[in-house]
Amino acid sequence: MLNAPILNREDLAAEVKRRRESGGKIILANGCFDLLHVGHIRYLTAAKEIGGTLVVGLNSDRQAHLLKGDGRPFMPEQERAELIAALKCVDLVTIFEEPTVEQLIRTIRPDFHAKGTDYTTDSVPERDIVRECGGQVVITGDPKDHSSTELIERGRGTARGESGRSTRTPFPLLLKKMWNARNKTDLMIEVWEKLDCESIGAAELEAIEIVVREEYGAGAVESPMRIARLLADEGAELRHSEIMELYLARASDRPYDAALRNIIDVSDLRSTRNSIRNLENLRRKYKSEGDKDGLRHVKDISIAAKNLAAETAARESVTAEERNLNAEIAQWFTIWLQTPEIFESWVELRRQSADYREKFGDLLKRH
Repeated sequence: MLNAPILNREDLAAEVKRRRESGGKIILANGCFDLLHVGHIRYLTAAKEIGGTLVVGLNSDRQAHLLKGDGRPFMPEQERAELIAALKCVDLVTIFEEPTVEQLIRTIRPDFHAKGTDYTTDSVPERDIVRECGGQVVITGDPKDHSSTELIERGRGTARGESGRSTRTPFPLLLKKMWNARNKTDLMIEVWEKLDCESIGAAELEAIEIVVREEYGAGAVESPMRIARLLADEGAELRHSEIMELYLARASDRPYDAALRNIIDVSDLRSTRNSIRNLENLRRKYKSEGDKDGLRHVKDISIAAKNLAAETAARESVTAEERNLNAEIAQWFTIWLQTPEIFESWVELRRQSADYREKFGDLLKRH
């Protein structure tokens, strides 16, 4: 099941016009995406975070071949388009036949044209066209240390004599593997092992979801928290802030998401305290309005944050410092969930305790 439609130029223009007339901003990202890798996902995720409808333009097979050379594209345009359309951050997908993206820019006149970090705002070839159409160029994503070409060469065993190294599997290749797993749980573990990554964050979870969806159908996809907990039990290190952000983004389509999406940050004690304060403000607001659904939503997300911290605190594979930190975070959420009225007073007393000073004395001035 695709998250975004794959449209021809005419239908794309009509859909962009409809969304713009509704007050939305249009963001354009483009590339060959052959093979799709974590750098691409971070680029597209960051582009979406600008705010608006993310349109992704893919080079056609003919143009990808001219750009990349013999043997490329590795995947045909329809498969590349479907992979991009399966990503949660993508809203609309189109394939363009022209040598450059300039005609597509003139057609949809994006408010923002997102390019990867291998460019600067002054080196983007189509920057003048974007500005002429009333838009602006923005650079998104991580520093470019991922390459589809290098991934393919590694797969062929020709990448500078590194064929004996353990290398991460490009995400699209996951869909083409013959899986040995006999059930869904084993499949998720097997995909993680094929990705060959020690830590798990949003990009890895979405890759696992894509494979599960292909093998078992959309209804079989687990929540990000469920997958993360499973893999943590197998020894994976979790990038907690990314997982929480993904969980919040998936929580529901209710109007509370906008209020809650950027609130939870449990990366340290100071951020946790600020998060709980923000949750308390929302709790009071929803309580005064008699909004039971809003109160339930705040509670569910708080429990999820508490459980994630508690599970990390119980894991022997993490450092003692991280176990102590997450045990403290879980305790803070527990106190606030049980008796929110006393939370601030309790934290001040807790900070003065000998146990707290022994564990977190060097952090006292930072929260």
